Amino acid sequence: MKKIIYLFLLLAVAVFPIIALADPDVPAAVTPQSVTPIPNTNFENTIGFLTNWFFAILLVVAVWFLLWAGFTFVTANGEPDKITKARSQVMYGLIGVLVAVMAKGIVGFAMGLAR
Repeated sequence: MKKIIYLFLLLAVAVFPIIALADPDVPAAVTPQSVTPIPNTNFENTIGFLTNWFFAILLVVAVWFLLWAGFTFVTANGEPDKITKARSQVMYGLIGVLVAVMAKGIVGFAMGLAR
């Protein structure tokens, strides 16, 4: 049974992004007029780029952690140890989301002060 659940989760992770790419509103081609030129890279752009990547990675990890905690809740079968473990995983996942949002906000605030 666990192998079927793991197979379904793996399949979902592999298929859902492909389904999301099937958006019909995406333009067919990118023309040179629609592309904005990349400005010269400076310190602010580099920090903004790194912050965006850090934010995205933290959110992905936190969401995976929350999904795993939900899976642990579902498979706990009323065992108090597993339920306690799942609750702590949910708490740590929410703390991860909070840290990601705070990191993005602090950097944005500091960049706003620097301008």
